[in-house]
Amino acid sequence: MLMIVCMFVSACVDQSQFEDVSSENTQEIAIPIINTEVSIVDYAANASENAVVKIDPDGKMTVFYEGEVIRKSAIELFPPVPGKLVGDGIIEDTVSTLGLTFDEEFLLKKAVFKSSTIRFKFRSTFEEDLTINLTIPEWSKDGEVFSMDYVLPYNGVSPDSLVTDVIELDGWVVETETNDMTFNYDARLPNGERVKLDLVTYELDFILFSYVEGFFTQNTNSESGDIITVGVYSNWVSGGLYFEDPKVTFQVRNSFGFPVRAYFNKMELTNVLDEVYNMEGEFIDNGVDFSYPALDEVGELKQNFFEFNKTNSNLQEIFNEKVKLVRYDIDAVGNPENDNTIIGFLTDTSYYVVDIAVELPLLGYANDLILVDTFDFDLADIDVADEIEFKLITENRFPIEMKVQGIFLDENKAVLDSLFFDQALNLDAASEISPGLLQTTGEKVNYLNFEKDRLDNIRRTRSMAFRVFMTSTEQNNESIWIYDSYGMDVRMGAKIKLN
Repeated sequence: MLMIVCMFVSACVDQSQFEDVSSENTQEIAIPIINTEVSIVDYAANASENAVVKIDPDGKMTVFYEGEVIRKSAIELFPPVPGKLVGDGIIEDTVSTLGLTFDEEFLLKKAVFKSSTIRFKFRSTFEEDLTINLTIPEWSKDGEVFSMDYVLPYNGVSPDSLVTDVIELDGWVVETETNDMTFNYDARLPNGERVKLDLVTYELDFILFSYVEGFFTQNTNSESGDIITVGVYSNWVSGGLYFEDPKVTFQVRNSFGFPVRAYFNKMELTNVLDEVYNMEGEFIDNGVDFSYPALDEVGELKQNFFEFNKTNSNLQEIFNEKVKLVRYDIDAVGNPENDNTIIGFLTDTSYYVVDIAVELPLLGYANDLILVDTFDFDLADIDVADEIEFKLITENRFPIEMKVQGIFLDENKAVLDSLFFDQALNLDAASEISPGLLQTTGEKVNYLNFEKDRLDNIRRTRSMAFRVFMTSTEQNNESIWIYDSYGMDVRMGAKIKLN
C-alpha cells in the first residue's frame, strides 16, 4: 500500500497534458511540473537497489530484498599446499616414505594433480655412469604407475649431479590411505650393482588438486555483516503498516561432497527507529544442514530452500515493527559432527552459496499510515509573477481511500505553505469489480490559485513534499492483496501570471 508515494518522484513532464492551462495572453506562462503514471510495481522495483518484484499469474505482487550471504570456493576451503612433503624435499634412502602436510587434519584417499610440477636432483660420488629409475607407487596416470628413468653420466668430476627436467603433474592421480608417498629409486652401476646415492632431492612447486577425496576435518567459516536493506519503509513518516506473511528465505546451492551446516549465532532486525530485535525459532536453535552430492555425483549441484516465517519464528511480530535492516552472524561448519567415517570430496570448481531474501508478499493493511516524498521545485525566478494557478489532476487506482497534500519547502526544508488550506485532498477508493480489477472514480481536477500574499509565501520554495494518508478499511483492518495494476496518477501544472 505504501508504494504509491514514489509516484511523485522523478516525474516525466509532458506539456501536452496541460494545454488547457496555456494562454494566448503573452503575460501568462504555462508550465508542467509533474506528470507521472507510475504503477506500484514500478515503485517497488525502484524503492531499493536490491529489490526484485515478482508477480504471480493473477497479478499479485511480492517484493524480494535480496543479498548473497556466504560464498565459499574450493580454493578458500582447501588452498594450495606449499610444495613440500615431510623431509624438506630430501629422499633419505632408496625407499623413503614421506608424508603430505596440510594446515588442517585431513586424510587423503584420492586426488588428481592440477598445475603442479616436480623435478629431481641426484648427486653421485661414484666415478662411473649411473642409470636411475624412480617410482612413486601412489601416483598413476592412465593406469600406469609413476616411473621415470634417468642417466647420470660420469664427467670426470666427483661428486657429480643431475637436475632433471620439470615434470608436469596435471592429471596424475594420487591414491593413499595414510597421506604418505613412497619415493623408490633404483640406482645402478654399469655392472648392475645397486647403490645408494650421496643425495637425492625433489622440488615440488606446490600441491594443487583438481579433485580431492578423503576425510575433511571439521572446518568453520564465520560470516557477519549487513545483508539486506529493506527499502519498503524508506518513505514512512508515521502510522501503522501490517504485512500478513513476511518471510526471510534462504536458498543454498552446494557442490562440495561433504556435510555443511549453517549455525545462526545471531539474526538481528533493526527498525526505522534503530531499535534492534533478535530473531527466534527452530533454525536459530538447531542450524540448517546443506544437502551435498555423493561420491558418484561429482559435479552435481544440490539445492536447499528454507525460510523464517510466522509459524517457525517471531519474524512477523518483529517485521511489523517496520524493519529496515537485517544483520547476521552465521557459522558455516564443514563436517559438523567431525565424523571420520564420512569420506567426501571437492573439486577445483566446488563452491557453496547461500542467498538470502526478505520476501514480502504484498498482503496486509495500512492504519493511519502517512508517507512522504519530495522532489525539486524551484520558484526562485518568479519575482515578476503576480499570481500562480496550480492545476492538480489525480486519479486513485487503489481500493483504499487516500488523502494527498502538497507542501512547499525552502532550502532548509522548512514549511512555507501547502497546496490545500484546511485539509488534504480526499481521493475516493476505486471500486473492486473482481480481484485485481478496479473501477476508478475517474480523474479529479483541482485548481489552486496563489495570489500575491500567498505567492510571496512560496517564492523561496526549493522543493515540494507530497504526503499520502491512507487507512485500508474501518472494518477490523482487513488485509488486502496488492496487484500490479494498482497505483495512482498525478499530474500538476502551473499558470504563471506576470506583472
